[in-house]
Amino acid sequence: MKRERALQVVLVLVGLLYSFWGYLLFDNLWHSRWLGHSDVMPMFLSLNTALGPCLLLAVKQPAKHRLMIAYGYGQALPMRSR
Repeated sequence: MKRERALQVVLVLVGLLYSFWGYLLFDNLWHSRWLGHSDVMPMFLSLNTALGPCLLLAVKQPAKHRLMIAYGYGQALPMRSR
């Protein structure tokens, strides 16, 4: 029971973090900081922004959303390898 509760807390924190990246994406695109530069960062932020609400929905029943949680974990691995 404690393990599932800890997973729910982590899912909420990561889901909110990924959702906040949507604000950063909108703010930077609104001020055109990325226009004329690489398209990698907006793509990366948009994928994780879409993942944020999905992880927040997975909080209620983590056992049924294992694939979504694994995908969220997989998205975090490339950031750790740098």
